[in-house]
Formats: sequence, C-alpha cells, structure tokens
Amino acid sequence: DRTRKGAFETAHGGTLFLDEIGELPAPAQAKLLRVLEDAVVTRLGSHKGIKVDTRVVAATNRDLDAEAAAGTFRQDLLFRLNTHIVTVPPLRERLSDVPILAEHFLHLVCEKFGVRPRTLAPETMKKLQAHPWARNNVRELRNVIERLVIAGTDDVITPDLLPRDIGDGSAVTGGAGGASVVLSGGSLKDQKTAAERQIVLTALERNDWHITKTAAQLGLSDHSSLLKVMRRHGLKK
Repeated sequence: DRTRKGAFETAHGGTLFLDEIGELPAPAQAKLLRVLEDAVVTRLGSHKGIKVDTRVVAATNRDLDAEAAAGTFRQDLLFRLNTHIVTVPPLRERLSDVPILAEHFLHLVCEKFGVRPRTLAPETMKKLQAHPWARNNVRELRNVIERLVIAGTDDVITPDLLPRDIGDGSAVTGGAGGASVVLSGGSLKDQKTAAERQIVLTALERNDWHITKTAAQLGLSDHSSLLKVMRRHGLKK
C-alpha cells in the first residue's frame, strides 16, 4: 500500500555493506550478481527497473575460493566481488590491539548494563594480551570482558576474575613438526581434538588459507577432506 525502497536503492549514491556474504543462498547470489553487473534493481511487485549507483563492500570469514570450488558459492559472483580485498588478520596475529579493544568493549559493556565505569588492572590486561585467542578472536575477547563486568563489583577488575584458561596460565605451548599446539586441561580425547584443530589452523595460516595446498601438506586425499575437518572444528577464515 506504499512505496518500499530496497537496500540498493536506499544506498544509491553511497555504500552498501553486505556482512557474511558467504551465507547468501544460491538464488540470492544470482540476483546479487545481476544487480552488480547491470546496476539495475526492480522493486518487489514492480516490473520497472531502477538504475542504482551503489558501492558494495562485502565481508566474510569463509574461504570463498574453497566454497566456489565446492560449488556452494558462485564463481562468477566471487570474481565480481573480488575487485579489491582487505584482509583483517585474526586477533592472535595482532595482540598489540588487545588493550585498545578491551578498553573499548569495557566501555560498551558498562554502558549496556548501566554500571559505573570499570578499569582493568595492569596484570589483568597483561594476561589478556598474553592469551592466544585461538577460538573466536574479537568476539571471544568481548565475551570475556562481559563476563568480567558481570562477575566483578569493584571499580578495578583484577586477574582473579578471569576465566581459568586465561587467568591461571594453564595453556601450554609445544612444538610439533613446526606447528604451535595449544593444549589445556581435560581428557585425552579433548586434548587430541584441541591439538588437531590447532595443527590444521596453523597449516591453513601458513598457506594463506589455500585449501588444496594445505590439504596436500597435511597428507589429506583432497580439498573436500580438509573442508570436512574444518567444519568439524568450526574453522573459517
């Protein structure tokens, strides 16, 4: 009963940010490619095309080259999006960013819960910066900061409030065939799983997340075997 502009038309003359582009279903991939090629959109329920001039920025933590090889992401759409690539390294490769990110999240979380501003004790910050952050990187850091705010009542957050794997230094780093393996307490099965995950992650990063090359280096039969291992461990670029 009224005009409704879509995302491309709303962003005309500006920038449209498409987050998690790797999750886009196949039918939507085809429609997106058509808009990127023709710079024309059609409103829902209309038959008239509308020209749009929109810069598109897309983000993903998936390996789209591997997804395209596996047939789950359109190769032609990938080529169209690959005009300019900005790679954001994982947090474990830029630990110098931890203090500023931790302070930023601390401010946001205190504001979110309506509590007075808190500060991190120097020893707390030191332990946060020494942690390998091998799981969910920045999201993991934010979750830890939120836990600290919930658990503490003092204005200064001390190291004793940190989760056990961060606060007590239980993580042990050992070398195995050139790989850095992070192990923590738990059953043998849990530690083997953690070790396998870290070995695969290290190999992927060493090969700049090139799936076929990494699979060959790890002695796997093909790239699809590595993709299965990556899915099992929740590994995404």
